[in-house]
Amino acid sequence: MRNLILSVIAAVMVGSLLAPPVAASNNQGLYWGFSAGQRVDYVVSSLNIADNSTETIEKRYYVVVESLPEIQETIVTLRDLPTTPNCSTYCENGTETEDPAYLWLVLPVGNWSLLISLWLSEQSVTEDNIIDTSTLAGFNFTDVGKKSISTYLEIYQKSTGVLYNYVSTLNYTGPPHPHYSSVEISLIDSSSWPIVPVAVGGAAVAGAVVVVAIILRRRQH
Repeated sequence: MRNLILSVIAAVMVGSLLAPPVAASNNQGLYWGFSAGQRVDYVVSSLNIADNSTETIEKRYYVVVESLPEIQETIVTLRDLPTTPNCSTYCENGTETEDPAYLWLVLPVGNWSLLISLWLSEQSVTEDNIIDTSTLAGFNFTDVGKKSISTYLEIYQKSTGVLYNYVSTLNYTGPPHPHYSSVEISLIDSSSWPIVPVAVGGAAVAGAVVVVAIILRRRQH
């Protein structure tokens, strides 16, 4: 009997470690589509053309989110969205870094209609600029100035809220130094994401956690 009880207790403890957490929604149905503890891998590419010279850089980084901010009960503007988790960025070799100097973001999931309506009302986009498929959501736009043209693309995974693709370009044609620059962030296949143990209540738990991530949001003019 004693062995049976111990077996049951052990099974419950293992199940609690491996079971994904139940996400709490706000009153608009928004919740985090992942838990802290799993890393997200990205390729960051940049291109700069100026003064008859071309520079291209491509690096891999991964982000590990340690904790997630609380989602307030009612989201009215994009500024109400919690988009900055407590996270660390690492080079491909595992060295922690502050490079790239981007602001990594992630969106709550559960009500993409709300997020799309906020993009339409607060970004320089129309319905023709909205990306809305069964798995992805995002937007793009072009900003034409007197001496420059900027383009911007931002796409997220609907299931996790993780940034899927980001592209920003600037083509400056005015004097004294015409130049072209671009930055792209691309998500690496999420099926390869490894689990990272996270301390919960003083215990290290390597659970079936689903992840987090980032983006940069830097609009160039």
